[in-house]
Amino acid sequence: MIALGVRRGALTDKHIRIRRQRVVPMVASLLSVVAGLALLRVLHAPADVGALVVAMLVGLLSALAVTVWWQISLHNAVAGARR
Repeated sequence: MIALGVRRGALTDKHIRIRRQRVVPMVASLLSVVAGLALLRVLHAPADVGALVVAMLVGLLSALAVTVWWQISLHNAVAGARR
């Protein structure tokens, strides 16, 4: 999605340095995680897997809230989630 946005000129580059441009890809990611969570529910996945996806959703929501004001590194956020 990001590569397509760069090719179309909607995004400056693959790092999405302009913060307001980050919202659309992050909302798309959010919708993808919600769809995945619904699919896990329909397929009766183990509760632990669903809990992990909910944790990802919370992290994504918090990153979305923060990235509107500050340019944060999502790579570091994911790396920081490791124990």
